[in-house]
Amino acid sequence: MNLIDEWPERDRPWASRYMIVVSRPEVPSAAIDARARELISALREADAPADVLFGDPDEIAEEDVRVLGTNEEAVSASEGGGPRQGLNFIGTALTFLGVSSALVMLTRGVWQIDVELGPLCIVLGILGASIAANLAWTRFVAGSTGWTLVAGAGGLTYMAGCIWLAAAVGPGYLLIARVPLWALMIGMALPGVLVLLVARLVPRRPLRSAWADDEWLRRFRGSMRSQGVYGDVAREHEHSVRAGIDEGEGGYYVEFGHPVVFARSLAVDDNRAAIRRWRWSSSFQVAVPLLMCVLIAFSESFGAWRSTAMLFLFVSGIVAAYTSWRHRPAEQKR
Repeated sequence: MNLIDEWPERDRPWASRYMIVVSRPEVPSAAIDARARELISALREADAPADVLFGDPDEIAEEDVRVLGTNEEAVSASEGGGPRQGLNFIGTALTFLGVSSALVMLTRGVWQIDVELGPLCIVLGILGASIAANLAWTRFVAGSTGWTLVAGAGGLTYMAGCIWLAAAVGPGYLLIARVPLWALMIGMALPGVLVLLVARLVPRRPLRSAWADDEWLRRFRGSMRSQGVYGDVAREHEHSVRAGIDEGEGGYYVEFGHPVVFARSLAVDDNRAAIRRWRWSSSFQVAVPLLMCVLIAFSESFGAWRSTAMLFLFVSGIVAAYTSWRHRPAEQKR
């Protein structure tokens, strides 16, 4: 049974807004359910509307996020938290690409389409680079710098190879003739859906509970970098950690807990780090669609899809830029 259905009918809009705001990665789902049932019980006892008894749902939810949220949950649910989060990202990217490509084809009004090798290579190159970028970001968030560089370089090499192959074969190289549109649409959307279904079957990976001291320090440094902490501040944190550790008491993990969790807790109140993380994420969200738009502009392999695909990617980049700017962190005076 949906938890929203347990709320009084008059309060369901309030409850829906509350659930949207309180559902953050750092808040465990069990804690959200327990808190929601507390609010429902209070409503039934008071016999008053939720907006009168509790006030604004956004304010109540934000306060509950501060009370119920944990860094451990945020790390576990983040893109660096294991294969389930990575598969969710890949499945979402595949589904988005498949559905958007299907909509582009629908605008042509053609019910049978010739599949050419050039456009297919470019699509596969962009898709592979997106997956590699996610893998690199996942390792970066987890504080593993070495694998970040390997995944990033591999993705760029793969995309360059696909673009070279598309340019080598040129336009008009027919791979499959007269494919029904409905079959092509299913074929493009199905992989993403299957990956998302597989992701739901993968259990969440618990955080590690055993670390050697040198490995803990290495992951701690990487996590500080991934949180945007500047070098001088990061060195101060590391010096404090080294000064506070007593190896006879069991090492860094026993004293400070999980290195990624600890690094994030130190970066929470660092305004300079928050601004730096915003710049990174904004640049990525804007640069990726615009880069794809440029690649298609210099490619002759997309044929009639070229203008529509370029317009879609350009608008996506502009929307991402506007959304990021509206959610920029406020710069605090030091």
